[in-house]
Amino acid sequence: MPTPIRTRGRRKVRAQSDNGVPKPVSSGPRGGRPMLPPDVKRESGSYKRARLLAAKPPPPRLRRRLSRLESLPVELIEKIFLYSLNVNLPRCSSSISAAVSSDRIYRALTLLAFFDPEKTVLPDLYPPNQDVGSPTDPKAAAIRVSETQISRILRPLEYIHLEKEERSSLQASVVRCRWCTIDRLISSLPDLMCLAIWRYWFPGAHISLNIRNVGPDVESATDLTILDVSEIPDKFLSGANEGFNEAHTRFLEVLRLAGGLNRLLSVERINEINFSREAIQQGIHAALVEHNANALTTLLKLDEFTFRCQNNLVDAVYTLPPEHFRTAVRVARHDSSFFQLLLRASAESVPYDDSEITHWAVTTGGPFEQWLLDFMLQLPEQIRATTKGSQQMFYHGGLNTASAMTERYLRDILGTDELKVWLEESSYDFPSEWIVES
Repeated sequence: MPTPIRTRGRRKVRAQSDNGVPKPVSSGPRGGRPMLPPDVKRESGSYKRARLLAAKPPPPRLRRRLSRLESLPVELIEKIFLYSLNVNLPRCSSSISAAVSSDRIYRALTLLAFFDPEKTVLPDLYPPNQDVGSPTDPKAAAIRVSETQISRILRPLEYIHLEKEERSSLQASVVRCRWCTIDRLISSLPDLMCLAIWRYWFPGAHISLNIRNVGPDVESATDLTILDVSEIPDKFLSGANEGFNEAHTRFLEVLRLAGGLNRLLSVERINEINFSREAIQQGIHAALVEHNANALTTLLKLDEFTFRCQNNLVDAVYTLPPEHFRTAVRVARHDSSFFQLLLRASAESVPYDDSEITHWAVTTGGPFEQWLLDFMLQLPEQIRATTKGSQQMFYHGGLNTASAMTERYLRDILGTDELKVWLEESSYDFPSEWIVES
């Protein structure tokens, strides 16, 4: 049998069986696979594109380069922040905020904001010395010791002198920060007490028998303040967020006592007080609704103190909104102590023609309510006399006028012979709780 000749590139044509099955129709003149329908082609293309997109990794995010300030060591950033005393500096960068957000930085800023370095050593504590500024001068030596101790307490902040306006601005900025909480301010009180002691009371001071200013029969006393309070934020006075809990109430009383707001101050200090009476009125309403007598008492003291400071006039009459008395009747119908606190703050503010208060006093029928009905009958005449410049019934919580109604109130309602000014009164014993470590 002859060997078949195989030519390269020549395909063998197979025999096609004729079994009745229809042959596929070629899609072109040259034959090949049939073309897919358009809808199938669209689905296949979208699937392919999705598969390619999923397999392709996302482009890497370019890391932001730190500035030269952000690249500094943490210690240097802290120094720059404490030198600038700008609380907005941490808000410009997350890295700077992380560098200066520490308890010791917060503590140093709080101490500097509430510490008053203007008060220097009392001149009568030291005898006059001809060699002023010499190493043997006891006053100069005491001042050096004082500044050394003050710098030690203020670490890591270096002791710098701030003017009154600068310190007030710093205090307003600090108390508005989120980290300036009530617990943090209260924890700073022992250090503020140490600062006040080292500013006023120097070791080794020699008392001189200087009687040029004070006679032998004259008593003199110097009241020292721990906090230099120039402004209280509205969030602390209104209680709008969470009301007045125990810690919040104690904090307000601490500000009042440690800041010297529990006594009448000089004209210079009075002009520095800047509290919002509108926020205080909101706090009084919140304290009445919450049945918080301690918070109500503190806010009433602060409100009258603020009014007397802002209106240093003889004929200025302190008043409260009449709505507070209606609120006291609605929320505490069986407890007249809240109404009596409002009465002690401003008796002339009682709405004498209010039907709701009159109905409450008639239906309750207690000793105080009977006295209140008689007092409301005489109140229009009392108000007319007060607007002419006469003294109010109560002044800073103390009985200020003598009349038959006031004597009856003391005898039948309070069971006492006198009612003193309540500025220096407090329901908390803070000195026993403040521990000062040397």
